[in-house]
Amino acid sequence: MEFPGVVKDSELRSMVQVDSLLTSPGSPFEVEHRQIRGVITRVWKNQCPSLRDGWLNTVKTFGARTYIVAEGETYTYNEIHARVVAVAAGLAREFNVQKGDRVAIVARNHVEYIISFWAVALLGGVAALVNAFLEGSAIYHCIRDVGCKAAIFDVERYQRVHQADCIGKLFGPAPKDAVDDFGCVPGAHGGLYGVAVIPRAFDGVVPQGSRPWIGSRWGKQVLDFDDMSRRHAGASHSDLADPKMVPEDLATVLFTSGTTGRPKGVCATQRQFLVPHMIGLYQPARSVLRRNLPLPAPSDQQSAVLLLVPLFHSTGIQSCMAAITLKGDKLALMPKYSVDAAAAVIQQHQINSMVGIGFMVRELITSKHEFPSLTGVSFGGSTSAKEIPGEFKAKSPNGFIAQGYGATETNGSVCGLGVDDFVNRPTSTGTPAPVNQIVIMDPKTGCEVPRGQPGELWVSGPNVALGYWGRPEATREVFTPDGFYKSGDIARMDRDGFVYIMDRSKHIIIRGGENISGPEVENAIYEGDKRILDCAAVPVPDARLGEKVAVVCIPKPENLRHDRPTERDILAAAAKFLPKFAMPEFVWIRDEPLERNPSGKVDRAVVKEATAKRYAELQGGQQSGPRAKL
Repeated sequence: MEFPGVVKDSELRSMVQVDSLLTSPGSPFEVEHRQIRGVITRVWKNQCPSLRDGWLNTVKTFGARTYIVAEGETYTYNEIHARVVAVAAGLAREFNVQKGDRVAIVARNHVEYIISFWAVALLGGVAALVNAFLEGSAIYHCIRDVGCKAAIFDVERYQRVHQADCIGKLFGPAPKDAVDDFGCVPGAHGGLYGVAVIPRAFDGVVPQGSRPWIGSRWGKQVLDFDDMSRRHAGASHSDLADPKMVPEDLATVLFTSGTTGRPKGVCATQRQFLVPHMIGLYQPARSVLRRNLPLPAPSDQQSAVLLLVPLFHSTGIQSCMAAITLKGDKLALMPKYSVDAAAAVIQQHQINSMVGIGFMVRELITSKHEFPSLTGVSFGGSTSAKEIPGEFKAKSPNGFIAQGYGATETNGSVCGLGVDDFVNRPTSTGTPAPVNQIVIMDPKTGCEVPRGQPGELWVSGPNVALGYWGRPEATREVFTPDGFYKSGDIARMDRDGFVYIMDRSKHIIIRGGENISGPEVENAIYEGDKRILDCAAVPVPDARLGEKVAVVCIPKPENLRHDRPTERDILAAAAKFLPKFAMPEFVWIRDEPLERNPSGKVDRAVVKEATAKRYAELQGGQQSGPRAKL
C-alpha cells in the first residue's frame, strides 16, 4: 500500500466520517456491542475468536508460505506447525500442561520462542512471557508468582536463574506459610513440573556435548528442548485434546516492568490479546480513507516484516508477531539488534516493513544504508523524535509510517498515528481506535476535564486487561468497575480528538522502550551505599534512546568531606541490585539538598530540569568519573 507525498490536514476527510464508514455493517471492521463481565463493550465483530483457531486457520491457508527467517534459517508455516505440535505434545505428555495452565517463556527472539508460544496456545494453555532482561531472581519471582506449571528458557536465561540458585526452588511445593527469599509463597502456587532449555544463545546453537542441563541433578525435570521435540515429532494436533477455547478464556500473562515493586503479571483473555491484530489492519485503511481514496482490493502478495522489539513486549508479541502470523506474512527475527545487522536482514530478505522502538527506527532510516524494498515502519514503546516522520518520508516518499501508544495493561496500542497525521502532528500519539474510548480525567475529582486541558488518561475497550494476577488491591487501584484503565500518564486531547502525552504521573523512565522504576533505582543505591543520605532517579533526554537514567545523590553530612562516595562507588552499588538496562548512565553527586515541595516530597520536576541542564553542560566537556557500561 503506497502513500505518496503528504496531504495537508485541511484536505483530509474527517476522522469521524472515516471511522463511521469503516465500522459500518458489512465492513470487515464492523463494530458491535457485547456484554463482557457486566460491562457493555464495543468489539470487532469479525475478530478471530482464539489464538488456537487463528494458528490452525493460518497454517491451513498459508502452510506452504515462508513464515520465519532467523539466524540463517528459513521455515515455512507447515514446518513450524510440525514443530509446534511436537512441542505441544511434549508439554502435555511430559509436564502435564492442560487448558489454563501457565507456561513461562523466557528467551531472546529465537524461532523456538514462537514455536513455544503457539504450542502453548494449541493446548489452550496460558503463555507467561517473562522479561528476558531480568536477573535470575526476578525471573524466578515472575514464574513463581503466577503459578507456572512449566518453563521454557534459552541458554542465557537458564544460566542466569541457575547462577541465582533458583532452579531447584522452582520445583516442588513448600509449606503454605513459608515465604522464600524473594517474597513468593511457593506453597500457594505449587511448583513447576519441568523446564525445557532451548540450546541456543545469541551467537548460535550450543553443541550437544556442551549442554550441562542434560543429565543434571534435576533429572527429567530439566529437559533439552530439541530432545523433547524429537521424542514427540510424530504427533498430530488431532492427537491433542481440543481445549474448546472461547474469547473470554485466558490467553497470556505479560509482566509490567516493576515500576512500583516486583513485576506484576497482567492477565489477558483471547479477545483482549487479539484486538491489536484488528487495530493493525484498521490503521492503514483509516489512512487511505482520510485521503478520500478507495480501499485497495485484498492482495495475495506476502509482505516481509522485520521485528526489532523483544517478543515479551506487547508490541512484539501482539502488535507484530501474532498480527503478522494471522495475515500469513513473513517474519524476520534478530536475537540481538545492531544497525548493520538489521540493515543486512532488510536487504537480504527484501523487508517491506519493520516494527521497532523509536530510536531503532531512526538509526536505520538515517543510516548510510539504502532500503529500496522498505515501504513501512511502525514503532512505539518510547519517546520518539518528532523528526522521524519527515526523515522516513525523505527516504521512502511513498511509504507508510505509524506509531502507537499503549501499555501492557491495554494489550498494545489503543491510540495510533499514521502517514499524513503523523507528519502533520508529529508530537501527538494519535486518535483512539473505534473500539476504544479515551477520556482525560482530573485524578483528584474523578471528573473529565474540558477538551484541551491536561489530566490523567483513562482508556476502556475490549483490549483492556483483566487485571494483575493475584493482586486484587493493585487491580482495583488502576482498573475501574466500568472497564477503564487509569494509565497514570498526563495527557490532553485537542478538538479533533488527537491525544498528546505531556508527562507521566508514575515515576518511570523509558530507556529505549524499557520502563525503569525510579524508586527501584533509588532503593538500589540506598541499599548498596550507606553513605547516601538522599537520592533521586530522573530521566535525561537522549537522541537515540529517548531517555537515560540519571541519579542525583546527596551524601550524609559526615561523608561530605570524609570518605565521600564517588561516581564509581554509586555505579558499583547500583550494579549489585539492578539489571543492566536500568543502570544509571549519569551520576551527579552534590552537597545541596534535593528540591522539595511544600509537603516535603521531592519536587521531581525541578530536580529533573536541573539534572538535564547539568547533563547538557557536561556533554560539552568530559565527565569527571566513569559512565555505566551497558
